[in-house]
Amino acid sequence: MREKKEVIKHSAAIHIQNDITLVQRRAWNVLLANAYDDLPVKDVYRMLVHDLAQVMEFDSKNEAYLKEALEALVGCKVKWNLLEKDREIEWGVTTLLAQAKIRNGVCTYAYSPELRTRLHNPRMYARISLSMQNKFNSKHAQALWELCVDYLNDTKNYGETPFIPLDSYRVLMGIAEDM
Repeated sequence: MREKKEVIKHSAAIHIQNDITLVQRRAWNVLLANAYDDLPVKDVYRMLVHDLAQVMEFDSKNEAYLKEALEALVGCKVKWNLLEKDREIEWGVTTLLAQAKIRNGVCTYAYSPELRTRLHNPRMYARISLSMQNKFNSKHAQALWELCVDYLNDTKNYGETPFIPLDSYRVLMGIAEDM
């Protein structure tokens, strides 16, 4: 895992409601990078907690907080493709992680079958730098950065996000309706 510098993240997994913390989003990206190559052939994935914390640049002494983050990812319902980038109208809901456990310093986790299928080899995706994500100090900044990276055309080195209605923007950024 240490040699992986980025994760290929499906656009629909970027265009989600942002009800997760910065640490949870970082952890999810690192876990996805770790599992990515095995998504079509495995149901369960493993990663050393030490490696997870190191890639996230997370204080590995606070394992209780990391466990809370994983627990929240299992409980976080997500609706995908809020901006309908793929021009398909489909309603669906799942959780970011189907399960997670830590035993003897090893984090074992799984995705729902629907999410596993969507995550591997997507038509529309962004390359999320695992080191760059650690530079952000707020969940809003990271969510906005991922959204912008998703609309960046690498070959043209140019990108432009579509017009985003305020209500959709609030959902994407995790901002309350009254803000």
